[in-house]
Amino acid sequence: MTTDPQHELFDILDAAGNSTGEVKPRGQVHRDGDWHRGLHVWVYGFDETGQPFILFQRRSMGKDTWAGKLDLAVGGHFAAGEQLEDTLRESEEEIGLVAAVSDLVPLGRRFIEDFGASYVDRELDEVYALRCDQPLEFYCLHEDEVDGVVAITVADLRRLFQNEGSNISAREVERSGNARNVTIRPDDFAGDRATYRNAVIDSIETLVNGGRPEQFLLREPSS
Repeated sequence: MTTDPQHELFDILDAAGNSTGEVKPRGQVHRDGDWHRGLHVWVYGFDETGQPFILFQRRSMGKDTWAGKLDLAVGGHFAAGEQLEDTLRESEEEIGLVAAVSDLVPLGRRFIEDFGASYVDRELDEVYALRCDQPLEFYCLHEDEVDGVVAITVADLRRLFQNEGSNISAREVERSGNARNVTIRPDDFAGDRATYRNAVIDSIETLVNGGRPEQFLLREPSS
């Protein structure tokens, strides 16, 4: 039984990302495979040794997609009629991180189609980066959405996804506050594809080196 509100209303888009003027409940949108808007906020920072890292959340086992997998720190949908400042509330709701639109660095946009056993998810994701150097214990995790948080250095992410090692070690803090060491493999992540994942990592590397990333536009084929 999913914890996601199936009655939540979404604005429907066409395949080019334009509004159709139609509004439908979340459950019907994922049933019918309608295009809709998503928000991705990739939280990055520097740890106590000065190493740049990217923060991931562990999705709740009650989620209707990618339950129990590691995912970007803040992800959500634009409800019908919402603007960015409205949807950004997801940051505080999911991980307890209060953020303003002015804190965000735009990274790009990504069209993605994902097919599951009981859903078809077609999203136009608006992608941003947000810097936060706080330790894992800082975050307050949503009781229905997020089971834990993990910080992974950019160097370890590169090594993991370039198949230089079959796994990496990291520290996870669970919603209860319990900390544990975890072994992370490529298939522990939600279904972000290599093109998108690498574009985000490239952009964050540019940010940590003091630059401003060029915004990307990706349209990824269905899997």
